[in-house]
Amino acid sequence: MVNLVLTGVHVVFILFIIVMGFAHGDARNLTRPADPSHNPGGFFPHGAVGVFNGAAMVYLSYIGYDAVSTMAEEVQRPARDIPVGVSGSVVLVTVLYCLMAASMSMLLPYDAVPPLALTFFAWPMCHSHGFLFCSPLLSL
Repeated sequence: MVNLVLTGVHVVFILFIIVMGFAHGDARNLTRPADPSHNPGGFFPHGAVGVFNGAAMVYLSYIGYDAVSTMAEEVQRPARDIPVGVSGSVVLVTVLYCLMAASMSMLLPYDAVPPLALTFFAWPMCHSHGFLFCSPLLSL
């Protein structure tokens, strides 16, 4: 039951980001950099290398699917339920990731997004004494 609640919270958070990105974003951010004099513009600014670097980061998020296949002894009809569960979750996660990436890209040009570590540590609660408070939240 706890896993169901936490998964629901994650999905609601992801849907919130998607809705806010499409509602408040600007489609021009997909092709126009914040600083055109230092960064290339266009829809494919870093070529195939940039796409493969991004795909490598996304690939790591699919690591949890092996846990689904180990649940074969817990379902009543594993021959039917495991492929449906894995395929359905891959499709759902792929759609949500694509929507979230598009909506977040519409919020800021790619070259205006700060590095991830600086984003988290810019939040005042995450400095030294508050790091223990933030680490469980960031691990979700």
